[in-house]
Amino acid sequence: MRALRAKRKLTPTQKRRQQSNERLLRKSGIQSLTDADAVIAYLDHTYTNDETKRSYIASIVGEYRDDPAFPADALAEYRKKMLGLIGSLRSRYADNLKSDRDKKNWVDWPDLVRAREKCDAEGPLLDRVILSLYMDTAPRRAEYRFLKILKGVPHEEITGAENVVGLNEDGSIAYVSLGEYKTKATYGRQTIPGERFGPALAEYCKTVGAGYLFKVTHRGSSWFSQLVSRTFKKYTGKRASINILRKSFVSHLAKTQPAMSTNEQTKIAHDMGTSIHMMQTAYRKVD
Repeated sequence: MRALRAKRKLTPTQKRRQQSNERLLRKSGIQSLTDADAVIAYLDHTYTNDETKRSYIASIVGEYRDDPAFPADALAEYRKKMLGLIGSLRSRYADNLKSDRDKKNWVDWPDLVRAREKCDAEGPLLDRVILSLYMDTAPRRAEYRFLKILKGVPHEEITGAENVVGLNEDGSIAYVSLGEYKTKATYGRQTIPGERFGPALAEYCKTVGAGYLFKVTHRGSSWFSQLVSRTFKKYTGKRASINILRKSFVSHLAKTQPAMSTNEQTKIAHDMGTSIHMMQTAYRKVD
């Protein structure tokens, strides 16, 4: 298959596609990606998750769609399969159905509440902080990974792209202020009142002292997302991702408070750093 690739400087996206394609060949034992029937059969036999199959096929199409040496009939087969998978996923999305990935690690919100109680009773301080951040207020994405501790600074004085946990002079939590997150262009700086969070966060800030609340290993979010999912697994048995926590939270609200007004839903969406449309579609899931 390497003979089909012209030598070129790869962009990050091209490199990811190439790595995905090489991984597929290595796992499947198939000699060439030009054997579309064999590749598609392998994916259908090996993976039940349509998102995984679509991802693999999209990498093949993305890498070879402009390569004249790649057989046109094989590329057409891949495109046909990819469009079918996309249609299936869109239908599921439109119906608010859980994806296969959702189902694998889904935890209902009442079970998360019980896990929180167990953690508060017997868990180490860091675990209690993680569960506090994602359950004491509407669960956000991974922006907590870059929280810096500041003491005695009013939240009105926080500017720029910093994410800050502000302390009162007595060490209690005054606020959590977020200036760097996915939807900052829409919502600007968002500040969460400190009284929403349980005592574990203030105790942990006292332990850390100054600087970043969490030890930052690199600029990406994967290390923190993995920390969150590993922590929740200790108490639920499932690697509940941040995305699952957000979906579980919204789905529980939809079940228990079906008469919520648009204003109430908009307020919750704002607290999550998302839109009401995303809250009602991507995050509200049914069985």
